[in-house]
Parts: sequence; structure tokens; C-alpha cells
Amino acid sequence: MIRFYYLHHTIRFTAEEKALVTSKLPHATRIAARRFLDAGHWRDGAAGELLMKEGEVHSKLIYLGEGRADVMLGQQVVGECLPDAFLGELTVLTGSAATATVALTSTSRYFVIGAAPLERLMNRDDGFRIIMESALARDAGQKLIAANRRIAAQ
Repeated sequence: MIRFYYLHHTIRFTAEEKALVTSKLPHATRIAARRFLDAGHWRDGAAGELLMKEGEVHSKLIYLGEGRADVMLGQQVVGECLPDAFLGELTVLTGSAATATVALTSTSRYFVIGAAPLERLMNRDDGFRIIMESALARDAGQKLIAANRRIAAQ
């Protein structure tokens, strides 16, 4: 019990880590959130950097903390990713190829976690698996709604 108290109350998050956890994993325990963050890393990106390429297997999940990115099918821009979005949420757990190309359009800061470490975390903790799968589904659903709105506006 003392160990749990110590672990739970001594875990600290940076501002960007807290933003990710609060937005995407609000029901995760502090311990599970810390394990998730420790399994990945933060990167700085520049405009033009490709994060994913359509048709290629990337085996990673990206959280765009700051910046923007274009989503392209072929050479056509079909959407935009704003801060606080997951990228690769449709394919990270299936090992499928990326469904679109995603390129940064501004200086950005993003978090990357590989599919294998993510799977290990999810296999270790059923509660975290449910939270993570829900977060990925919510993010995919929000993108689908935005895409439908864009189509309807045309």
C-alpha cells in the first residue's frame, strides 16, 4: 500500500505530457499514463516533414501536441490535422499500411510511440487497453465527422 501511494503521488508530468494525458487518456491511472509516456518520446518537427506515407506500414502512433499537418491522398490535400490529434490511430494496432500521407505544415511538437511498446502496455493492463482503444476510436470518429462536414460543404 505504501508503494502504491508513493508511486501514485510522486509521478510528475511536464506541461505537454499533462495536455496529452488530460485530453486523450483522462481515465488512465497516473502509473499507466507514466508508463505510456515513458514508452515513447517527444520530437520537434519542421514544415514539410513526412510523418506517414500512404500505403506504407509505419507501426507507430503519433500525438500532435503543437503545429499542423496536411492529410493527403495521392497529391490531393483532403484534410488537416490540428494540435491534440492522434495520427496512425486506424493502423497502429493492426499493422496495416497508412491510409493517407501526413506532412507537417508548420513547426511542430509531437509524441511518438511504437506499436510494439503500445501493445505490451495494453497486454499488461486490461484497464489501460480499454482506455487506449476508446481514445483511438474517439479520435477516428472525430476525424470522420470532420470529413463528412467538409464533403457536405462542397
